[in-house]
Formats: sequence, structure tokens, C-alpha cells
Amino acid sequence: KRVLVVRVVDSEGRAHADSAEVISDKIFGTAGDQENMIQQFRDCSFGKLTLTHEPATSANSVLSHLSAPGVIEATIPVSLMNTTRAVIRNQVTQVVENKLGLRLAENFDHVMYILQKCYVQCGWGAYAYVNSWNSVYQGNYYRFPGVQLHEIGHNMNLGHSGGLDETKKYGDHTCLMGNPLYSDTKSRMCYNPAKNFQFASGGNWYDPKFIMNFDVTNKRRNKVLRRKIVGIADYDNNPDGHPVVIKLETDTDEDYFLGFNRAYGVNSDNKQADNLVTLIKAGSNGLSYSQSWLLATLDQGQSYKFRKWKGMRRRDLIITVNAIDVTKSNPGYADVTLKYIRSSKKKNNPKPKPAPSPTASSPSISAPSAPSRENPEGRNPDSPRMPRYT
Repeated sequence: KRVLVVRVVDSEGRAHADSAEVISDKIFGTAGDQENMIQQFRDCSFGKLTLTHEPATSANSVLSHLSAPGVIEATIPVSLMNTTRAVIRNQVTQVVENKLGLRLAENFDHVMYILQKCYVQCGWGAYAYVNSWNSVYQGNYYRFPGVQLHEIGHNMNLGHSGGLDETKKYGDHTCLMGNPLYSDTKSRMCYNPAKNFQFASGGNWYDPKFIMNFDVTNKRRNKVLRRKIVGIADYDNNPDGHPVVIKLETDTDEDYFLGFNRAYGVNSDNKQADNLVTLIKAGSNGLSYSQSWLLATLDQGQSYKFRKWKGMRRRDLIITVNAIDVTKSNPGYADVTLKYIRSSKKKNNPKPKPAPSPTASSPSISAPSAPSRENPEGRNPDSPRMPRYT
């Protein structure tokens, strides 16, 4: 995948203080920065996704215009001080395409615009187009690998990841599509089980053989499944072929995805529910763009019950974590049981003790939601006190 970065200069000379060389290093690691987007995408995908700043042969005209590897500078004929973000973006696109003599969307997979800061229609730190090629960053947000992987994740058709209370659309801190790492020095984090299923189903990053489907085809018959699951962090350390995601099929567009949030290796900077089992709800059958929600984080000995599974009046689906081992076993694993059984007469529904959401020491980062996949700019953000991104 080919990436181009544009350092934007407005009509009055406003541009990000970082030079093109620094920007190149922060994004591509060209001068030795180890915490960068290119490396983390390669690690999360286990080598299946390689991003490069090298242009295609058909775009060799880019080379003579680069200010640093992968970075071009573009002066737009409008001021950041009094211009809307839509106009700014369109002006950048027009100037760069005229300068290079080519269409960006036809020659690059991802193009990142870096602005000095936001002055009009603010309240965002960065935003991206879903299932598309463009993302825009203001201020220092471009420096953070967590933000970069979040925005490029939108380009790859990923939706946001919401938290336990189903009100915070960016609150799943087990996933970079929630409220991700707000740091220039931490990047070791990936995505949640619903997003991992999406990657696997598209034949992109993960082999579908490591995805298990739990489906009750005979609604009147009990079904019990016991399996060990391993985290994505151990995807390449799984000689016994344990699943990394179990999909709970509901016969609707909205399904559930079970995974083990192993906080290790490529996921060692994880922010929530370290080494716990996570249960995620997502739409679109998990196959394409959808907001997902973190339903539960389960420790050893805890259970989660779905009453009236698939609409059956006296049938429940119970998920139980029998054991978690991250010290004696390599790879670490969670031993889980799924039971589709007749409902008990007891009315009490044992609930898992949710892991507390981490307390953010940095500003809350969230963003305007995209009203459509084709035009994520269609609705202006609210006006939060701190910047956020989508």
C-alpha cells in the first residue's frame, strides 16, 4: 500500500512547525523513530500489510517534488484562519494534483494531510474518509501512531468501537478504533475481535481457519462448546491452531465476537482489560463497516448470560471463562465454555464484573461521527472542550 503525506502551508504561511523530515520520521520511521504507523501495521497484520512511501512507477513525477521521503509540501490559496475544513481539504487536493499532474486516489492508497491547527469548525483532532484514501490531521495529532492507525483504519472500512456503557462511541479501550493511545512513544496496540473477524473474513490479515463460528442450528437441542482461545498477539505462536475469534451467530445482521485480549507483544500497550476475555457486539454480520460495542470483560471464573438466545423463550446462552493462563503456558490462553441450555428457574442473572475504564490522563479524543460512508464530512462535529477525532 502506497502512502503520501502532505505538509500543508496556507496563503499566509501557516504550516506545522515540524519539518518535512520530522514528519517523514514520525510516520514512516525514516530517521529511526521506532514507534511509527508503518511498523505497527506490519506487526498487527503479521506482515500482511506493508505500507510504503515509495510511489508507484506510474507516479514517478512525485519524486522530484518530495521534501522528504513520502512527504510533499503544498501551499493552498486560502487561510486556515477563516476557511471551513471541507474547503481546505478540497483546496489541498486540487493543489497537489495540479502540482504532480495526477489523480491522488488513482496513485496512492492513503494520502494524509497535515495542518498547522484548526481555526474554523474545530473540535476534532483528525478525521478520515471511510473505505477511501484520505485522512486529515491538525496540530500534533499526526504524531501519534494510535491516531494514525485509527484514521487509516477508517480508510480500510473500520467503524468505531464503543465502550461498556454503550453511550461512548469511542470508549472501547481494547481497540484502536475506540479511544486509542494518545502518545508519541507508545504504539503497540491492535484491534478488537469484531475488527479482527472483519480482517479475516476479507482475506486480508488473518487466516479464516483461526476463526470459529458458534451457531445453534437446532434451537431445541442443547449445545456445549469448550475451547482455548489465544490473543491476536500470539497469532504467529499458535501451533495447536486455537481460535483467535469465536463468532456467536444470531441469524441477524448483529452478531457477537469473543476474543482473548492478550496484552503482550504487538498488543503490549493495550489500555483496558489486559489478559481478559472480551465480548464485542457488531453489525453487518462482522463483514464490513459497523460501530462495535464492548459488552463485557471476563476474568477467570466469570460468566455472561444471554437470555432467550435467538428468541427462544426458555433457552439461554452462557459464556464462562474456566481458566486464564499467561504465565505457565506459551502461548497464553483463555479456556472458555459456551453453553446453549434450557433456562434455569432462577431469576437472578449473574453478571460479569466489568473492568473499570482507564482514567485518561490526557485529553479525551473522540470525534464527529460520519453520517455516510461516502461523505463522512456531511455533519459538523459538536463543540467539545478538547479536540477529538473520528
